[in-house]
Amino acid sequence: LAKFNVTTEDYGKGYFFGLPTTLCGALVGCYFLSGHKYQLGPEFIQALPIIMIVLGLMMVSRIPLPKPGPGKSIVFNIVLVISVVAVYSCGLMRVFPEFLLAFAIVYAVVGSVISIARGIKPPKPGPDDAEYA
Repeated sequence: LAKFNVTTEDYGKGYFFGLPTTLCGALVGCYFLSGHKYQLGPEFIQALPIIMIVLGLMMVSRIPLPKPGPGKSIVFNIVLVISVVAVYSCGLMRVFPEFLLAFAIVYAVVGSVISIARGIKPPKPGPDDAEYA
């Protein structure tokens, strides 16, 4: 988590670099709840170590991911509010874990692709950050 607290002012307010820990926790939790809901077989559980390794690598990566927040478009803001209400409602009522899983995956993939397409690059490490290069 400390990595997110030391980003530069240029990008620190608008982007994560690497998958946030909370999003990874949500992905694993929703994956497990979705599999439990549909009573998937042992292959479902056997895939968890691979998924955890991939998510761990994505957390330490430098892939840009926009932080959710209000935008300039009224339509975008309305969709964002509806999405946040739907996600929190599903989480609190413990229903539709597959919706939460799909929502988290779409946010991670689409957000990263859009950020990369916009040319967002992580800040260059300073002289004290040689071990992170």
